[in-house]
Amino acid sequence: MTASCAVFSPSFDAVLLHLHRKAGVWLQFGGHIERTDAGARAAARRETREESGLTELTWLSPLPVDVHRHALAGRFGSCAEHTDIVFAATADPAAATRRSAESAGLAWSALAELPDGIAADLPDRLPAIAARARRLARG
Repeated sequence: MTASCAVFSPSFDAVLLHLHRKAGVWLQFGGHIERTDAGARAAARRETREESGLTELTWLSPLPVDVHRHALAGRFGSCAEHTDIVFAATADPAAATRRSAESAGLAWSALAELPDGIAADLPDRLPAIAARARRLARG
């Protein structure tokens, strides 16, 4: 089980992604849920802070906006697949970010122009995740 967070701009027209060093693709922030995490959302919050350096995030809901199961390539060790619980937050695109050792890059991307090398399933999933997040933000 993993937990992740899609970080959107307040206008929901851009998403902050990181170039995952092991996977070699652009992804949302996330990772394994650890014993010390107080649940999936706490894990997503921890991973997002660790991987983005963002300290000011507006979390949109205590509930996930997506759940996704996917296979992993052999370079991920003992895990053959992940079931990822996805949360959503917004952040100011002008806020300071800091790339972690797990990332080869960190960048805001327009939802309409996602970067080359993005995880294969994200171009189809991100618009629906952004729409759900936007509805949560409106209340």
